[in-house]
Amino acid sequence: MLSTNVDFDRQQFAPRLGAAYRINEKSVIRGGYGLSFYTGRFGFTGGTLSTQFPVIYNIQEGVAGNFRVEGSADTLPAFQLLSIPSSGTISPAPNQGYFTVPRTNPIPMVHSYSLTVQRQLAGGWTADAAFVGTLGRRIPGQRELNFAMPGQGAVGLAFNQRFGRTASVAERANAYNNNYNGLQMNLQKRFSQGLSFQAAYTFSKSMGVGDDQPGFTIPGFVRERHYGPAGFDRTHMLTVNHIWELPFGPGKRFATSGPIRWLAGDWQIAGIARFVTGAPFSIVADAGPCNCPGNGNFANVLRATTVLGGYGPGQLYMDTAAFAAPPPNTFGNGGRNIVRGPGFGNYDFSVFRFFRIREGMRLELRGEFYNLTNSPRFGNPVGNVNAGNFGQITGTLFNEGERDVQIGLRLTF
Repeated sequence: MLSTNVDFDRQQFAPRLGAAYRINEKSVIRGGYGLSFYTGRFGFTGGTLSTQFPVIYNIQEGVAGNFRVEGSADTLPAFQLLSIPSSGTISPAPNQGYFTVPRTNPIPMVHSYSLTVQRQLAGGWTADAAFVGTLGRRIPGQRELNFAMPGQGAVGLAFNQRFGRTASVAERANAYNNNYNGLQMNLQKRFSQGLSFQAAYTFSKSMGVGDDQPGFTIPGFVRERHYGPAGFDRTHMLTVNHIWELPFGPGKRFATSGPIRWLAGDWQIAGIARFVTGAPFSIVADAGPCNCPGNGNFANVLRATTVLGGYGPGQLYMDTAAFAAPPPNTFGNGGRNIVRGPGFGNYDFSVFRFFRIREGMRLELRGEFYNLTNSPRFGNPVGNVNAGNFGQITGTLFNEGERDVQIGLRLTF
């Protein structure tokens, strides 16, 4: 364990509780709670501790990016050691950026809980409804300590006033909270008579001050302005999947022999349909006019915006007149992730044909069509009020591309 003058957290009792109660032969209630601890990715948790000064001091020799071959493949090139002063204190380059870790920095933890009611229905169907939630506590995050209030400029930087430092001074700490609460409903038909079906619906909200643990910086003003929906939050999600073996061929209801058996027998179709509402995004403004180093800035919200539904360059997705750039030397009154972008629907389809060669051997021909309808999945509009294309959607979601078709052949024996 890398301590680097950070107190060891010994309070990591992580209980698990679960209970189930059968109301009658067809209904049951289940509930559970668990407390979990985690250290996150090494780059933030372990990396933060291992590079907390004065443990490691980064220096640069030569010109950055000037790579050249040095020595041979079985030897290490010579490098210059940094001499340590007799005082034991290294004098860093002037005005170099730093971060600090608080001495009391307990391990992050997550409370998880759920309550589910399940009911068996006729015909092999089951239905359940669940309330599911998590409470993240002491979540890793970073905030800027060397910041200035609006209109103060570099003169107002806290560390500039005391130490003449204008470079970044950040605090990396396990100090933030997030939460998720959702209603999850599920209707399922188990595979029988050649058919299975499932529909799952979620109504939920995820809140916090950031999304990825090392990837956000809380500007110095107040963290409360950044508490809002998570960037991945989707209020409504509906997923439907199915598998259907066509009722033709040996052992089926129809066409058990004859030419139709060879044409229509041994086919299976399956699919997954997904529909989600839009993800949130922030309406921001350029921070320069604020004259508040160490901070970003939100736009001013003048009134509630409306969705216009335009897609592509020159087309407004929303009413941009509902927002304005803040006057110079002021913070905007907006907050994080206050507007939502477009949702999308998607259907992945597959079809299979089985050829029986002999007992214990068969050939399977399959076709898989991802995003069968080739429906575009647009990204969020530009959210900077100072941008010329503010309110316009200029691209699609990453890794959510056009239709993709795969054809495969498989022999099993």
